[in-house]
Amino acid sequence: MKRENVDVCLSKECIKLDKQIKSYMNESLNPCIDFYQFACGNYNDDLNFNYNLEMEIKLQIQKLLLNNLFTTSKAVKQTKMFYEACSNFDAEFF
Repeated sequence: MKRENVDVCLSKECIKLDKQIKSYMNESLNPCIDFYQFACGNYNDDLNFNYNLEMEIKLQIQKLLLNNLFTTSKAVKQTKMFYEACSNFDAEFF
């Protein structure tokens, strides 16, 4: 059987996506026995890592916003003001 010429994307985005998709695979398994686990066996591990990373980032942001350090940054002051307003709203209504 002769293969047709196929265009292969070699952009940074395609290479990054290729690595991400491969990271979801569990190539130690035989695809003929359990194709789903072969193709997606590590997907949940990646989600758990991303979830934990997201929670850590949110915690760090919350600590920054709750910290009473003096700042001259208008953006930080406004962000703190919005965060405190939302926190007060949640406390009053939920």
